[in-house]
Formats: sequence, structure tokens, C-alpha cells
Amino acid sequence: MKKILCLFLISLSGCASKSHVVSMGQDLHFVSRQATSLEPGTLKADALAEAAAHCLAQNKSVEILNVKEIQPPFTPENLPKAEVQFKCTLK
Repeated sequence: MKKILCLFLISLSGCASKSHVVSMGQDLHFVSRQATSLEPGTLKADALAEAAAHCLAQNKSVEILNVKEIQPPFTPENLPKAEVQFKCTLK
């Protein structure tokens, strides 16, 4: 019974882990998303949306500098991941 409860709670925890926006200095920022399964889902779109929201909260526009996605084959050691480097610019 404990195993079933544990598996249920894990399934409720979501399908991706997310980082918070990290400042890299000189108005450069970084955000990433990593799947917790072998399915990539919407990692890239989610990371881009968080970058845009971060800049919008400062009343600025987002300028995407680099997007990196981990490529297949996906394995437990190589889970899907998306990383976005960006800066916020004046509108």
C-alpha cells in the first residue's frame, strides 16, 4: 500500500522541473526546464514563456540570445532539457 501511495504522489509532482531565472550579470539571464521523464513535452516553450514573463514584469521586452535543447536519444541519464539565455531590453 505504501508503494502505491508513493507512486501516486510522484505522479502528482508534475512532469518537468524548472529553474528560476538566474542573473548572469550585465542584464543577461538564464532559465532552464528539465523533464522528469523521457518525454520532452513543452520544455522549450515553457522556458521561453518564463523569460518573456520575467522581462514583462520589468516593463521590458525579451531578447533571446541562445536556446539549447538536449537531443535524443533520451535515456534516464540524458533527460530532455531546454535552456534559454536572454536579456531584457527597453520597449
